[in-house]
Amino acid sequence: MSSNLRLFFTFTAGVAVGLAAGLLLAPGRGDETRKVLANRAKAWREELGQNASVEKLSEVAKDALERISEYAEKIRRGQKELLN
Repeated sequence: MSSNLRLFFTFTAGVAVGLAAGLLLAPGRGDETRKVLANRAKAWREELGQNASVEKLSEVAKDALERISEYAEKIRRGQKELLN
């Protein structure tokens, strides 16, 4: 398992424990607590969506760089063959 994935699972477990403790110890009324949790969940979903987009973009860029490197290597080989 990659370190990023392990970090994500650790973070998620920490969030779950924190939410459970917060619900048990919350001084506010139930409806207020639900509103706060809903707002936080919405913000986290948006943040995760942005992170997923960044990861996807990074993956696409990495693939493009690999293809460009392969193409450049083919060009170099072709030039060497022409010069020999």
